[in-house]
Amino acid sequence: MEYTVITNKKKLTIFVVILLIFFIIIPIFLNIFIVYKHTLNVIKKEKIKSMEQLIIKTFESLQLTIDDIENSVTEFATSMGLRKSLQEYYNLKPKYQHSIDVYIEKKLNEISKDNPYISRIVCITEDDRIYTNGIVRLDINNFKLSQVYSEINLNTNDMLWDYDFTGQKLNSNLENIFYIVHKIKDVNNESVLGYLIAYIDLDRFKNKYTNIKIAETGEIYIINNDLKPIISKPNYKVPKEKLKDIQKAETLVINTINIEDENFVISLMPISEFKGYLIGVVPLEELYCSTKKALKGSNIFLSVIGIILFLWILIVIYIISKLVSEKEMTKYRLYLSEEMNEKLRMYKHDFMNHLQIIQGLLELKKPDRAYEYLNNVSKEGKLIKQNCAIGIPELEAAIFTTISKAKEYGIDIKIESQELPEELPVNLYDLIKILVNLIKNAVYALENAQGNYKQLVIRIFSELDEIVFEVSNNIPIIPMEIRDRIFEKGFSSDNKEEKGLGLYIVKQLVNKNGGHIELKVDEKGNHFLVYFPMLKN
Repeated sequence: MEYTVITNKKKLTIFVVILLIFFIIIPIFLNIFIVYKHTLNVIKKEKIKSMEQLIIKTFESLQLTIDDIENSVTEFATSMGLRKSLQEYYNLKPKYQHSIDVYIEKKLNEISKDNPYISRIVCITEDDRIYTNGIVRLDINNFKLSQVYSEINLNTNDMLWDYDFTGQKLNSNLENIFYIVHKIKDVNNESVLGYLIAYIDLDRFKNKYTNIKIAETGEIYIINNDLKPIISKPNYKVPKEKLKDIQKAETLVINTINIEDENFVISLMPISEFKGYLIGVVPLEELYCSTKKALKGSNIFLSVIGIILFLWILIVIYIISKLVSEKEMTKYRLYLSEEMNEKLRMYKHDFMNHLQIIQGLLELKKPDRAYEYLNNVSKEGKLIKQNCAIGIPELEAAIFTTISKAKEYGIDIKIESQELPEELPVNLYDLIKILVNLIKNAVYALENAQGNYKQLVIRIFSELDEIVFEVSNNIPIIPMEIRDRIFEKGFSSDNKEEKGLGLYIVKQLVNKNGGHIELKVDEKGNHFLVYFPMLKN
């Protein structure tokens, strides 16, 4: 009998260990791996989005510079004073001709002085006169035989941008020059009197984008219509065949390409003025390598924690098995047989919570808090609820009260939030109305939707210089035909009684507080996003 009891104890212990491994250890490590992969994908998308914003801002800055140069040249080329002077030049006395010469050279100096991106500017007339603000390195006859002269006169547009690698286009001895040519017409816009040629200061111009870095080694540069880099030489030169597929794009395009067995993220933004492209290139791995290293470190730590917790469970089971009598052990075995699955699910749930909280503290770079939490678990053995620290009690209470009904309908609720500052850029009670009613509308839609899995997601995060509040539901997807009218006054998707404020009123509250609201729909569901600008210190 004693031998049988001992044998049964060993069998029971082995059985418990196997169950623990199957229901706790394997899910823990599987969860760590899934979270790791998911986090990397999210970081990758966020980094690519940040790169997209960086390219757009760089393009806008570059566009302002191009517009400024064009305005400086156009203002003088189209001025009635210059056109009238050139048209009547040979009808005037020599002293007046001299005054015109002085006036033109003075204006050229003023243009070069007022616009730091113009290093030199030349005015050439059809009657073979030339004016400049510096040393003339352009022969009139050579210019009239040049490719640029032909192109500007064949072009219906009065202005032409170009980059000359060898000087052949302008028929000059200058190499690697970037310039803009503008026709000077008579007062009736019938005939061409001359041409303004403004040479761009390459160093100043390329500083608008070459000093902007994407990650550690990523770069931004400009290519022409032949997909050849101009103005600056890049470290990462993308082969032409890789660019041909996206060359026809009229707006910003971001793709992932492979160059010599390495993946790169490449962005291409057309620059219509000189038929070129602003291009950004960065190794894909570099976008999130620091995050990847940090995640690997945290995953190792979490794995150690999981093993420690598993060993702790085994020790507890072993101590209990030693303390109880054979009679109690018999009862305990019966209890395990009946309740084991329930207990294991509880352990799994509880320890998943512990690991997720510890992982969250580590990702927030609070290792001391993680160690403190672990000590509390070991000493007290208490379960701690995972909490989303919004930092504003009124808002937390309103949100959690509103979502309590959703739990009754079996809706999966996911809340992701950063801690908000005490001073918000929006009236607190207006913000509560906005969020509560967006959540009510989402819950109402989920209640009446057909589907096995229903999810409500609430996210609060910062993006650039804005605080973003997002409420989304995975089903039902809002039809395309009503998305543009959903914020209109009096609009309703059905004839049923409203469960919250109409979206028109919500939008009015958002606008009242200087924010804006938008609807985005994708395969994950409907996303209502409310943006408020952050308060500046």
